[in-house]
Amino acid sequence: MATTTQLLYPAETTSGVVTSFIPLTTVFTHSSACSRYLRLNGDTLVAFDPGYGLDIDSNARCVPSAVTTWWEQGRFGNTNDEDHTAVSLGPMVCPHAWSTVVSSVRDHSSTLAMCCPPGYTLGTINQINSIWTCSNKKMVQATVCVDLLSVIASPI
Repeated sequence: MATTTQLLYPAETTSGVVTSFIPLTTVFTHSSACSRYLRLNGDTLVAFDPGYGLDIDSNARCVPSAVTTWWEQGRFGNTNDEDHTAVSLGPMVCPHAWSTVVSSVRDHSSTLAMCCPPGYTLGTINQINSIWTCSNKKMVQATVCVDLLSVIASPI
């Protein structure tokens, strides 16, 4: 009988910030209704927002809870100060039917990757804030970020 071993990433410390990793190794399948759960982020209409289930409809599960924890970690306190713990995803797999649309080598030990939902392609990349977006022909954006992904980007 074959066994599988789950690779866990050790915490990293950079410039006084400790980053702990949440493994996301089980394929997540979202509800078909998720593409209709929309919210405004400034002047942008956003689908698959990891915070949607916290702020708008607590029954909506469009991304794994680990993604919501990672994306909404700013709610935990001072994330811009040294000596705090940040959360990232890793190792990770894209949700069911999503595709990896871009990847980027971060350093000698990690690669950032971004997944987009079906019907979405790589939209904009903001290198300064490490925010990547997926977009579709209807001009609805799926929020995706690196360090993580307004939808899902993380070390793989």
